[in-house]
Amino acid sequence: MKENSKVAEAIIALEKAALDRWYKGDPYGYLEMYDEQDLSYFDPAKDKRLDGHSNMKAFYDSIKGLVHSEKYEILNPLVQVSKDTATLSYNLVAYVAKDVHRWNSSSVFRLNENNEWKVIHTHWSFVRPMDMTFDPDKQVV
Repeated sequence: MKENSKVAEAIIALEKAALDRWYKGDPYGYLEMYDEQDLSYFDPAKDKRLDGHSNMKAFYDSIKGLVHSEKYEILNPLVQVSKDTATLSYNLVAYVAKDVHRWNSSSVFRLNENNEWKVIHTHWSFVRPMDMTFDPDKQVV
């Protein structure tokens, strides 16, 4: 268990370092965390999954310098470790001018041959109320 807590601390530190850069307009802290050979990414601003490091770089090139926040908070971080993989999930609150942005985030990390934790999948979504209601008399799925 002690080893898992060290992994959790390391992964959360990586995420915080990337977020510090992100909210200063520099998305490349995340790009450096991503596995260069195996990466998938869901973003609420995109209508489909982005695959591959080069596609992420192109996306980040398009938003470089645009994202800024004076303050953010990582809430409820959880790192689940299993051998050479770990999953980080948390809620993010970012204060952007007079707005408060709330996000859900999850990332799957894999330990590579250089003993570095690299992201192979990440998923971001907005925290918001469900935009549909379900009829209790109808089957949902």
